[in-house]
Amino acid sequence: YDMKRLSLISLIVGLLFILSCEDKKDTTPPEVTIISPQSGSTVNEMIKVTCMSTDNKGVEKVELWIDGVNSGLTDDSEPYSIEWITTTYTDGNYTLVVRSYDTSGNEGDSDPITLTVDNTGSNPTSVTLSSITYQNDSFYIFWSQNNDDDFSSYKLYESMSDDMSGQTMIYETDVKTDTTYVTDIGENEKRYYQVVVEDVWGLQSISNIEYGNSNTTFVNTFGGVSGDSDYGRSGHQTNDGGYIITGRVRNNNVYPDMWLIKTNSKGTKQWDNIYGSPGLKDIGVFTKQTSDGGIILLGNTQSTDNGKYDYWLRKTNSEGNDGWSRTIGGVDDEESHYLQETTDGGFIIVGYTRS
Repeated sequence: YDMKRLSLISLIVGLLFILSCEDKKDTTPPEVTIISPQSGSTVNEMIKVTCMSTDNKGVEKVELWIDGVNSGLTDDSEPYSIEWITTTYTDGNYTLVVRSYDTSGNEGDSDPITLTVDNTGSNPTSVTLSSITYQNDSFYIFWSQNNDDDFSSYKLYESMSDDMSGQTMIYETDVKTDTTYVTDIGENEKRYYQVVVEDVWGLQSISNIEYGNSNTTFVNTFGGVSGDSDYGRSGHQTNDGGYIITGRVRNNNVYPDMWLIKTNSKGTKQWDNIYGSPGLKDIGVFTKQTSDGGIILLGNTQSTDNGKYDYWLRKTNSEGNDGWSRTIGGVDDEESHYLQETTDGGFIIVGYTRS
């Protein structure tokens, strides 16, 4: 009888212990409150959903739910902040809830907030595709530079059709200053091109469509009246579809002068200017339209001091007038060959010095 009584007491004590442990099990859900953004806000690109969560035992993580669907975005350390990239969602209204999980497996939801996603003004700044130049069995393709802080890439597309149907991407770069591409092309070919700019959020903008034509459409000659040799050293297509050409002309002078000719898109001369000093040899070797719409001329000019040649750099407006002129050189012959405009508005010149 004593043994049975002892066993019954042990059983009762054990049950009381189990019930006591169950009574101490954590069933309190965590509390969570969204701090920002405020309900009713309009958002775009990437936003941070910040919240505060507390629990009697400890918070394991917080999780973002969008329109009742788990976004898979979480944060497991304070201060709690979840980055939501809105560009993968269609513009419109969305209900957001942050769910908090404590270390005991309990869940607690925040009060919902409603946000309006509007990425219509977030697309990157589009670029302008210039007229396509055909030279040396190649198309030279130029476009303006995108200067957005969230720039990601340029993508150049080629098509046989003016609506860019059946287009193929022929070039891609993530370098903001790479705005030129050269593609091989045969004779009597026509291709259409367009540049797509993409930002880091995946938003895109498209450029205008331009075409390149490798057909010979005109042949024109230009010359002075002296009967001596006049020749062109450099040509460049301008933004209006015309051309600028530089070289030398004697023009009844004993010594040649730098010559700049501007034509329309059909090669008909619109105007020309001659630059030089009497009794000295001046020759244009390179010309190009600059980013401000003006014209840069590179050439060689004979020094009045020793008769040696110096680099000659001349900047004009779009009509070949005004601007400034610089000579660069030493006591020996210097001959320039090529020039490139730099992103800070300056210029790089290459050539040689006979030192």
